[in-house]
Amino acid sequence: MSDRQPDEIKRVRHFRQIIIWPLQLLPIRKGAQIQEPWQVLEQSGANHPWSEVRDEFSCDPGEFQQRHYSEFVTFLPYVRAFLYGEGKVDGSAGSAESPIRVFRRGDVAKVRMVYPETGTSLAPVTFNVAHVDLCFFYDIDVVIPVVEIYADDLSLTCAQETMYRFGRAYPTYWREDGCGGHCLARAEWLARDGSVLAASDYESRERYLRCVGAQRAPCFAAHWEFLLKPLVPDTAGEKSPIRYRQVEYSRMPLLAYLAMDDVRTLTRADFVRLGLVTAARALGRFAVLGALHSRLRGPLLLRPVLERRAKRPSRDAVHVVRARLRHGGRRRR
Repeated sequence: MSDRQPDEIKRVRHFRQIIIWPLQLLPIRKGAQIQEPWQVLEQSGANHPWSEVRDEFSCDPGEFQQRHYSEFVTFLPYVRAFLYGEGKVDGSAGSAESPIRVFRRGDVAKVRMVYPETGTSLAPVTFNVAHVDLCFFYDIDVVIPVVEIYADDLSLTCAQETMYRFGRAYPTYWREDGCGGHCLARAEWLARDGSVLAASDYESRERYLRCVGAQRAPCFAAHWEFLLKPLVPDTAGEKSPIRYRQVEYSRMPLLAYLAMDDVRTLTRADFVRLGLVTAARALGRFAVLGALHSRLRGPLLLRPVLERRAKRPSRDAVHVVRARLRHGGRRRR
């Protein structure tokens, strides 16, 4: 089946993406061995949208759901203790709560994405926001924001571009048209009434350059900083008891789910792009090739991709690929 099959045939009937962004927390109290930053969010009268989420074990035991049971028994005992804690037996002591504390904000209902001009001709798309969570861990100076979005009836190109561009903390370069490299042209958090709560600023080149020049650390896009408030980046000039630093690089880890009528409409190249979370096919002849080489380091995989996808590559490009295969793709004996 041709890789250029129309997107009308390759429809994604249901799409979900979960962003998981680990961040390092700075101490909120000097000299304290164990920090509990979530206590700042628990303070009464605090002006923020976060509230603690109780787990599924908070319900009456007779109302416990089978889907939660299936999830629970999947894990080994020590993993269960970490995720869920340990319950009391006949009122005896010795029980322990889960070391995970989850807080959720409910004011963000949707996210509208505007895609850059890359040859895909995608119209802006509005995704529903399933939840926005902050996961804290007892005696571990890490917080993990979790954002889940979903939509129905998307083109495969739209799903690929969303996976590739949504979870970008900051741009790594700027295109000739001023858009941030690898990023959305614009992302907007929307309230339930449709009003814009915050928007991205990937195009604000001077802000990002100034931050690195002054702080020796990148700043984050405005819509991501808004989402985490009252937590603020360590590079920010704002005052806040909870400050965080970057752990991962600019691309946030993600999970994605795509439901299609017939998965056989996907080509081998489609599966490679989805598995490696690369951009849609219109972005360049060597997009898949570069991702394969950087992640798999396998000359046997690179050769068929080069032969099938590259159309009249320049002599310099071929020499670069051969050099990389010769030095970085050799099998170990």
